[in-house]
Amino acid sequence: MPSIPIPPTESRRWTGPYLGNYYGTLWKTFNVDLDRSDGKIMLSRRMERIEDTISDFTGNNAYMAFLRTNADCTDRYWGLRNVEGLAKTDVASPENATLPSDSWDTDAIASTPQTPRDFTIGGNDSRNDSGRNKLFVTTDSGDIAVLNDTGNNAWTASWWITKQAQPALTQNVLTRPIDYFPFNDITLIGSGNMIHTVPAPSSDTVNDTVAYNRITLPKDLNARHIFHTSNREWILTDHKYGGQGKIVEWDGSSERYNNIHEAYGVSALSGVDYYGTPIVLNDRGVFLEFSGASFQPMVRSNQQIAFPISSGGSLISGSDTSIVVSVAPRGMTVGEDGLIYINVDAMPAGVLKNERFTGGIWCLNPMTGQLYNKYALGRWGDSVDYGHQWINTAGGIKWIPTGLTSRNLLVGGIINTTATAGAQTGIWLLESETTLTPTKGYFITQFIPSSEIQDQWDTIWVKFKRFMTTGSQIIVKARSTRSLTLSNRRPLLATITWTSTTTFTLNLTAADDALAVGDEVEVMNGVNAGILAHITTISGNHSALQTITIDETVATGSSTSIGRFERWKKCGVLTNTSKYEDVLNISLNGSFVQLKVELRGLANEQELSEMILNFNSNLYNKK
Repeated sequence: MPSIPIPPTESRRWTGPYLGNYYGTLWKTFNVDLDRSDGKIMLSRRMERIEDTISDFTGNNAYMAFLRTNADCTDRYWGLRNVEGLAKTDVASPENATLPSDSWDTDAIASTPQTPRDFTIGGNDSRNDSGRNKLFVTTDSGDIAVLNDTGNNAWTASWWITKQAQPALTQNVLTRPIDYFPFNDITLIGSGNMIHTVPAPSSDTVNDTVAYNRITLPKDLNARHIFHTSNREWILTDHKYGGQGKIVEWDGSSERYNNIHEAYGVSALSGVDYYGTPIVLNDRGVFLEFSGASFQPMVRSNQQIAFPISSGGSLISGSDTSIVVSVAPRGMTVGEDGLIYINVDAMPAGVLKNERFTGGIWCLNPMTGQLYNKYALGRWGDSVDYGHQWINTAGGIKWIPTGLTSRNLLVGGIINTTATAGAQTGIWLLESETTLTPTKGYFITQFIPSSEIQDQWDTIWVKFKRFMTTGSQIIVKARSTRSLTLSNRRPLLATITWTSTTTFTLNLTAADDALAVGDEVEVMNGVNAGILAHITTISGNHSALQTITIDETVATGSSTSIGRFERWKKCGVLTNTSKYEDVLNISLNGSFVQLKVELRGLANEQELSEMILNFNSNLYNKK
């Protein structure tokens, strides 16, 4: 019987997901780790919502940026929300603090900015007042507030307009980025198509000398984000009228910018310094890397590295001052592990356009080109919430040094506690690597085409690390049919209302694909997020109210969620704690097959290395 090794024997590496349906090994991932042990698929750790009181985190504004500073006389972490101001860890964090405190409070120092847009640490050296940082914050009103301006542990609320006697920063813009550039010891402020600069002060008695409109960008551009490499600043812009956005290169001293590069889209959303090389994400979901002369789409193994959004898709909706984006300006960070992490809202307009592209923390390995969904944001204090793929808002993300903790990612965002409401603003931190809380994740293989017109997909062997904890599972599913869709041909999503821990109701339209016994439901958000289950009973007719019974018992038997439906056949469940490999029947005929494999258990135990797919030609059954 012919067989197909997954991944291929010659590479033994799980590649992808790539664009298209036939390249690489993987088509989609959720909550799995491809980089912890090369050549194996492992479960990812969960993201833990770390604040101690929900009352400090009301409202519908995500934390869009994080930094660590001693500007208020205490070394601590700070978070920024565009409305409702700044928050900070309320427990002193000494220089050798292991991780951000799980107690965050709104900054209560007098004159703290209430509508901040962005922030940075300025004058981060011993020449600064009292040897402490200054915290510069751009505001919605067009001003800049500064904490510790004269070493007094106080906010100067109108540092830009009043103290420096400068015109207000450009109004009617979505972002007002700011970045401290150590190479030239200056701070850059983006304001529409203008870049202002502030040199670092030389002593307590010397006022900062600002340069208003130090460089001017083309008038149809708005600055979205600014970041730096060792000797260059990179200014990412939106095109105001739907043309081509740009990436502006400046050394911080020339009379005008040094170069202006194509963003290959309307907007350059975010970017990072990857060990001296700037890497930028544009609104088409394409990652761009600097070659030394220009930015080019990232290509690895002859594949373009980009989010798997549909052809012609975009990570933005709206235009000019009404743009809604999937990735915030400070929504990318570089880890000491050589990986780039991106905090993503895959549905900024509330519509799932592509079943492969869902929200959460995505991971890019620039060396191999692997780009995949690695972590998910879940509800605070809920051990059976395995993560949301439909999130309300994606915020900022920051890497916490490994020398301090293994809980490396600090993330901001908003999730919904019901299908479309119950916004829960939060700050998340990666769980400990020794956590004993079970979790769930899965991967889907690329389309595996038949060797003839049609094949009989027979059995699948799975090789895995022997289970050490009772209750660990590997669940294998397969399909050889097209995806289920709504009437508009988008993925079949619907609001489901839980009526018990094994039943829910929903109402599809007549033009939507009808559900069938055996179909899978994936809970995308709301209660019971991250659950995969299969339909055992359908009561009621299609295009009317239906009651669905599933083969899993969930934790919450009331409230609502968004359910994603698909025609996956459940082939079987592996639970034996004494085996290193096992086989399951597939028994499907088709011109292609896809496999979906769910891992359940502890993140530091679950590990899958290889699968062997056995098949026969099915031509003899055809007339």
